[in-house]
Amino acid sequence: MVIETKNYDGFISGSSTPGVWKQSFPNSSGVSYRLFMDPVHQNYRHVCAVKYLTEMENVQSVVVFAGRAYASPFVHHQVVRLKNLERVLRKRPESFAHVDKRELEKAWYILQQAYIANAGRAREHIDELRQRFS
Repeated sequence: MVIETKNYDGFISGSSTPGVWKQSFPNSSGVSYRLFMDPVHQNYRHVCAVKYLTEMENVQSVVVFAGRAYASPFVHHQVVRLKNLERVLRKRPESFAHVDKRELEKAWYILQQAYIANAGRAREHIDELRQRFS
């Protein structure tokens, strides 16, 4: 399972651009907003990477909102509030097969190695995202 956690404030809604959401904040001159990558789409890409690296097929995605943001119905139905995460994890679907502890340890090792190999790219990746969404 890949859990994408976001700590947002303001009002979160979709936008007219696929894969992009909007965060709105009321202020003295009306409303300001910023665009950012749809975390459901972002996590889908992370799930694909985990599947590719570990060769595990049954990898699930969960996007968790941990902040004080409130969301449009479009967004609300795609994310889980932090206070509801345990309930969601306990309601694991039947299709979510049990994974042997050794398989999990092997997958974890592979992911750690990939993280170490790409550690230098983290700052570059964040800079790319800031450029795209600012």
